[in-house]
Amino acid sequence: MKKFFLYLLQIVIAVIIVMFLIPKQLKINVENQKKYVNALMEKGLHLQAVKEYQKLLDASNLSRRESANISYLIGNIYMEDLNDYDGALTSYLKVRIFDPKSPLNSETDQKIIECLERTGRSFAAQKEMDKLTLLKEPKPVSRGMVVAKIGKREITIEELENQINKLPAYLQEIYKTKPRQMEFLKQYIYTELLYDGAKRRNYDRDKDIIEQAFQIKRSLMVQKLIEEEIKDKIKVSDSEVKLYYESHKKEFVENEKQKSLEEVKDKIIKILESEKAREAEKELIERMLKAEKVVIYEK
Repeated sequence: MKKFFLYLLQIVIAVIIVMFLIPKQLKINVENQKKYVNALMEKGLHLQAVKEYQKLLDASNLSRRESANISYLIGNIYMEDLNDYDGALTSYLKVRIFDPKSPLNSETDQKIIECLERTGRSFAAQKEMDKLTLLKEPKPVSRGMVVAKIGKREITIEELENQINKLPAYLQEIYKTKPRQMEFLKQYIYTELLYDGAKRRNYDRDKDIIEQAFQIKRSLMVQKLIEEEIKDKIKVSDSEVKLYYESHKKEFVENEKQKSLEEVKDKIIKILESEKAREAEKELIERMLKAEKVVIYEK
């Protein structure tokens, strides 16, 4: 009997060791593991980094928030470094499961949509985008007759007319008839579909596109400033037109016949406006250089 109790005691001790001592030894230090993963990433060892992050997920000492954060990081590696969008999608979906209230959810939702789009699941991507749109934006009130639908989105005659009115005057004339408006509507829908596809791929966050958009915006702002500054300085008087005509009569001869002032007046006005604009722009730049005390150091 005594031997039996000793044997039983040994079993109990062994169980205690297995249940308490060994797991403690296997627990992973989160911060050290993250440092190790960062070192792997710096060396371009992305798959190994994913495996080490996975070890953290398998550890029993992580909170749901920590598990969601690590899943997000794994998703980023799959997406940005490995171009494995299925792997990324799997990880991003885990973020939602581990922590439905994670502050990363907004970013995660966008990346899920991009992964769906890039893996050929455009319909699923659009459904996800529609869900987000419904959550973030109030349902628009339909105004006017509906002329087309893109999924649940309605395109009204008012929207169509507004788009046409944004065109240059000569194009507005072209799209006055109903058949032409239908052509424009189809082209507008094609563009919207492509734009939606680009948004699902998060191209609105693409660094090159952002830089190009900034440069275009910058140029437009500069042009607007110049126009505002010089608009009152490029007015051309009748006397200036006449003087230019008299000084450049030889330039207005066609088939050995001298053109009259009235025939070339508009052309002369444009020439003089262009000259005045260049001069006014030059003065503006010189004034700003002086005001801002610009110094250029030549090599």
